[in-house]
Amino acid sequence: PRMGDTAVTITWFNQRDIDVPKRIVLRDSTYLATGNPRIRIEGVGLRFQYSPIHIEGFSFNQAGSNRRSIVLQGPGPDLVRGNLFNLTPTDSSFASLWTIYGIYINFNNVGTRIENNVFGTYGNANSSQGQAILVYGDSTRITGNRFGINRAGNATFHRSAGIVVSGSTAAGTLIKYAPRGGVIADNWFGTCGESRPAIFLNGTDGEGGTQGWTVTGNKFGVSTTDTTKVLPGCTTPLFGLDAAIEMSSFNPTDTLTDNVVRDNTFWRAATGITLSGNGTYQNTIRRNRIGTPDQNLTAPTISFNGMLVAFGARNNLIDSNVIAGANTGIRFGWGTGYGSGMNNTLRANVIGATGSNASLANDTGIHLTNTSGGNLLEHNVIAGNRHVGLQLSSNFLETNRIERNRFGVTTDGTPRPNGGASFRTTNAGLQTIRHNLIGPSTGWGVEIGGVVAPRTFTLDSNRFLGGQDSGAIFALNVDTLFVRDNQFDSCTVA
Repeated sequence: PRMGDTAVTITWFNQRDIDVPKRIVLRDSTYLATGNPRIRIEGVGLRFQYSPIHIEGFSFNQAGSNRRSIVLQGPGPDLVRGNLFNLTPTDSSFASLWTIYGIYINFNNVGTRIENNVFGTYGNANSSQGQAILVYGDSTRITGNRFGINRAGNATFHRSAGIVVSGSTAAGTLIKYAPRGGVIADNWFGTCGESRPAIFLNGTDGEGGTQGWTVTGNKFGVSTTDTTKVLPGCTTPLFGLDAAIEMSSFNPTDTLTDNVVRDNTFWRAATGITLSGNGTYQNTIRRNRIGTPDQNLTAPTISFNGMLVAFGARNNLIDSNVIAGANTGIRFGWGTGYGSGMNNTLRANVIGATGSNASLANDTGIHLTNTSGGNLLEHNVIAGNRHVGLQLSSNFLETNRIERNRFGVTTDGTPRPNGGASFRTTNAGLQTIRHNLIGPSTGWGVEIGGVVAPRTFTLDSNRFLGGQDSGAIFALNVDTLFVRDNQFDSCTVA
């Protein structure tokens, strides 16, 4: 070790004729406002000797600018466990925020574990920096940590991403590295953040892109003592305008592929999960619970979208998720002139308030807009939403297939009407709607129309159960409409 601006530096040199210990343990110290970073592990030379580093039981206060607690430059695998970041000994959080990052894991570090740490306040309101953990390395495991939550289990203030996974370019070279095969599991995230996702998987143009990551069992805005309740102190939407989990790949050469996001719980969020960018493809989003617990809250807690698929995200599978209590359950496309979700599969999801608590409904179940095309929506339950169950709105939106879904009725046959039409389209064409079960609604079963004439619609082999207040089908200003082999049970108007 050497002393200087950095509190502890361990440098491994290119000396192969010396013995190194099996590991080095740094434990149980407090580093306050000096040192940047506090602990730095680095290697010099291409083939240096290295011992895994264990950093345990430290307390870091990073108040002030350009503060970094831990930098891991060596090849790993290292262990960072049971440390406190920006928490006072009495559990209250510091008001100041750091502006760089808490833990930095370099591209040549492989297999490091980040476990059971507590991050109090963090972030930077004026830049994209301030992450609690920044990962460039492969096979990193981040498990059992708390972000924006103090040791007493209350939400603290933060203004940046909790975890960022991204690619990098080796200094002084054109060699690009893409992080692969990591795990982000069983972490807890607090609320009151602004303009940054809690977990950000960023596509890269390194070989193969960012791939093979599993994000599972994480909880967002959930009480650490009772998982049916919202975390104490969560009084505003989580993460401002960003998603709790964001998967993004915008640059033409970047890719974000073959990642799995499953079995996570979102009780407080602006948006639960976002997939964006045409390099974001072949990812799986499965069995996530987005929205409020059925009987414990009386108001929606997802202020924007349960999920957002936009900017060309394509060929992703969204399967067996439950979304309630959002402004829009799932939205494809965003804003005038923005990109859309293409060729994705939306399968076996439950979207809406299917239980007895109608106050937990989404305003709109699913909304497809912009140029969202080629998507398959099948075997979903779309029921108990305040307004429209499924909305299509854009004259550039084509070739989506809506097949074998249940509108306004649950899987056990219980009626849960949508508050508007079960299916409505305005200014959209070339859609196929077939083999759906269309139950009661306070509007039409299927409503087709618009100022710009939709071109071709096919309604094939659907079953209308009756109970649509306005009637089964309404069509206005349509070029071509095929209605064939549909079944109408007790419909007042067909």
